Amino acid sequence: VYINSGGSLGTVSSSRVYKENIVDYHDATNKLLTLNPVTFDFKEEFIEEGDDRFNHFGLIAEDVHDAGLTHLVSYNAEGQPKAVDYPMLSVELLGIVKKQQTAIDDLLARVQELETPN
Repeated sequence: VYINSGGSLGTVSSSRVYKENIVDYHDATNKLLTLNPVTFDFKEEFIEEGDDRFNHFGLIAEDVHDAGLTHLVSYNAEGQPKAVDYPMLSVELLGIVKKQQTAIDDLLARVQELETPN
């Protein structure tokens, strides 16, 4: 769910019916692995009433921008990094998980082959 540019609440359509030019995406793996999650407290002047100031974790928008992952960053009116698009980050991470699972499966098959008596 998101708020569109007109201020209305909406959803992102994920169905193939709404899309064209669909191509597998593999570009960001090495860039994602350069990011470092951090823990932090929000500065008091940026907290809205009812929000928790302390004990958060995440990424720094400037670091994501500097890694070349600008499609995962929202920018302020001056063009400076403001926020990370965490829902899209999870889609990017799925590519890494799939690559790691393939490597794990390959290694397990090799171990099984080595442990199998001739």
